[in-house]
Amino acid sequence: MNLLNRKPKLLIVDDNPEILQVSYEMLDQTVFHLMKAHSGKECLNLVRLEKPDIILMDVVMPDLNGIEVCRQIKNDPVIAETGIILMTGKMTGTEDIVSGLEVGADDYISRPFSKRELIARVNSCLRLYRLNSSNRQLEIKYKQLIDLSRDGIITLDFEGNITTHNAYALNLFRTDSLRLTGSSIRSYIHPDSAEIWEKFHKLLKSNITPPFITISLRIEEKTIKAEVISSPLFDGVRVTGALCIIRNTLPARDKINAGSFRGIQNSEKREEEFLDMLSAMPSKQTAEIYGNRLIKDEYPEIFQRMVSQYSEIIRVMVDNRIYKVQDSPKNKLTGLSGELGFLKAAPRDVIIIHKEAIKVMTESTPSKKTNLIKEEGRIALIELMGYLVSYYRNLNS
Repeated sequence: MNLLNRKPKLLIVDDNPEILQVSYEMLDQTVFHLMKAHSGKECLNLVRLEKPDIILMDVVMPDLNGIEVCRQIKNDPVIAETGIILMTGKMTGTEDIVSGLEVGADDYISRPFSKRELIARVNSCLRLYRLNSSNRQLEIKYKQLIDLSRDGIITLDFEGNITTHNAYALNLFRTDSLRLTGSSIRSYIHPDSAEIWEKFHKLLKSNITPPFITISLRIEEKTIKAEVISSPLFDGVRVTGALCIIRNTLPARDKINAGSFRGIQNSEKREEEFLDMLSAMPSKQTAEIYGNRLIKDEYPEIFQRMVSQYSEIIRVMVDNRIYKVQDSPKNKLTGLSGELGFLKAAPRDVIIIHKEAIKVMTESTPSKKTNLIKEEGRIALIELMGYLVSYYRNLNS
């Protein structure tokens, strides 16, 4: 994809002409050269002819749906690097989002969405595809982990406004993307927790990773308890915001609208399958970037040491949950990510370390603690992958 000497091309695909036109008008004044397609088949023909950089595509279409179109594009080496954003609506289930990400979609956006959010999504996808190949592969895997997490994950700007979110965050806050994006996190915090949040936010703005906090959220006149784990976000030089992982601490039977997310929440098996997919043998392009050899095979002693380090990090996180200990694993995670980066670790190396650590830790552990280990392991995996992304960004900046 050569974007240096031309305007980037964006293809918008929707079988509904009115919605297609609205999306087109939202993006009309951007840097993109815009094109339209009214069906999946027309999209495939245009992609092969025009080679767009980004595709913004509806999931539900009568001839070929967006997931099948995505699969065909990602399986064709000539056009596989095309960025794909899937548009989902109220009729689109979580299973469709998961399936789209599994076949290679780079992002999704839920209707209704604002012009501001749409532009942010396509610009983010464009930035992703301007990265060199090694960074791009890792960023894609990291984003998929966030999108499919069973915890609510949001990013905040410097003032505390919500800039992005994953699918479960919509469920947690009982709202849609249009209302959530751009809103202040303070509007969801119960007055009883306002002071706790402001102290927490002040630490984040000062580039200090605070320990997790327990706060009350106000959702549709109901109060729920939630744990917040957060870390600062950088533009390479300064703090620009924060990534927050929000876990509803109510028992499963009391969780808000939990049934609507059965595609993610009822599926430890599906989560295992997704991790298997991320850690599978790489494509030819990925193999050229990271090599075919795994750290597990190339450096078995180092691998075992890393599994032990990662297990210890999860153990600390579990103790934090059980005993309310404020022991941040940040330094250990950044140290481990630095070692992984030095060894040119691929996303699959991180996943394999994660799976091995979880296996070892849960083999002789009571079932109640097993669930806690898996929950904290998901958080550790997202954070470790995030630190590795930052390592590669800084290395190539």
